[in-house]
Amino acid sequence: LPEDGDKRPTVLLIHGGAWKYGEKDQMKPMAERLARSGWVAATVNYRLLPSGRFPRNFQDVACALAFLQQNADEYGIDPERIAVS
Repeated sequence: LPEDGDKRPTVLLIHGGAWKYGEKDQMKPMAERLARSGWVAATVNYRLLPSGRFPRNFQDVACALAFLQQNADEYGIDPERIAVS
């Protein structure tokens, strides 16, 4: 989270790995950089292949986005300005 502000833009960071490998901690440096620039940054883990085959992996990410929208006030998020990367 940025140090101050309210109703901030947010980015949900999804790690790479072709849905086969990786974890949300890979995105920590990017999240910290975004927070220093005034963004709320969130990272997400999702089910990996083979158990995370489509649409399960996509559903995990969609749930993370819904969580951010539903808890926007708690985290100082503008729910109308959430990007996914």
